[in-house]
Formats: sequence, C-alpha cells, structure tokens
Amino acid sequence: MFQQPFQVSPEAKERAAEAKSRGDDAFKRNEYLTAVNDYAQVCHLFCILFQRFRVFILFLVLLLECSVLMHEISFFK
Repeated sequence: MFQQPFQVSPEAKERAAEAKSRGDDAFKRNEYLTAVNDYAQVCHLFCILFQRFRVFILFLVLLLECSVLMHEISFFK
C-alpha cells in the first residue's frame, strides 16, 4: 500500500521559513544560542508535520546544540 504524501499548509511553510531566516541572521551575527533556538523551532515544526521522523530530527537538533556549545567553549579558551 502507498501512503498519501504529506500535505504542508502554506502557513506552516511560512512559519518555518521565517524561523530559519531568523536563525541564519543570528548565526551571521555570531549569536549561536539564538540561532540554535530558531533552528530548533524549524525542527519542531517539522516534527509536528512528520511525526515519524521526530526522534531523528530531535537527535539532529541535539547534535547542532552540542557543536555550537563546543564552538563557544573553544572560542573563550
């Protein structure tokens, strides 16, 4: 059996694009924790839309947060 493709509302796409844009801007300003929070919002939206991939996406967010924190720690040494 084939599953129906996921339908993503235009509002959800717009909210995800806005959060990603905020994260990109924060990253360019070297505000890494703010960027992680904004990217996590994007991941959260995708988790809501794609429940099957929730654990995988959250794992990726955790890896991103760890890499950002490691970067900040090495920056202050």
